[in-house]
Amino acid sequence: MTFMENTSKALDTFREAIYAGGSLDKKTKFLIALSNCVALGCEPCMIYRLKAAKDEFNCSDAEIEEAVSIAILNAAGTTQAKFMAAWKKI
Repeated sequence: MTFMENTSKALDTFREAIYAGGSLDKKTKFLIALSNCVALGCEPCMIYRLKAAKDEFNCSDAEIEEAVSIAILNAAGTTQAKFMAAWKKI
C-alpha cells in the first residue's frame, strides 16, 4: 500500500471508532461533524453531511439550524477576536 492508502485506511478506522457507541449518540456526533464542516468552510463536506443528516438521521431543519448556528457563532466570535487583536496593534 502507498502512504496515502495507509493514511486513508487509518482515518477510516479512526472514523469508525468515533461513530461507534459512546456518551453521544450517532445523530449528535453527526450534527457536530456538520457544524465543523460549516466552521471549516468545506462546501462538499457540508453538502454530504446535510444530505445524510436529513436522509440517514431524519434531522429536522430546526435541529440542523441550531447545530450549525453554534458553528457560525463560534466563527463570528473568533473573527471578532482576531480583528480586535489587530486593531489594538495599530
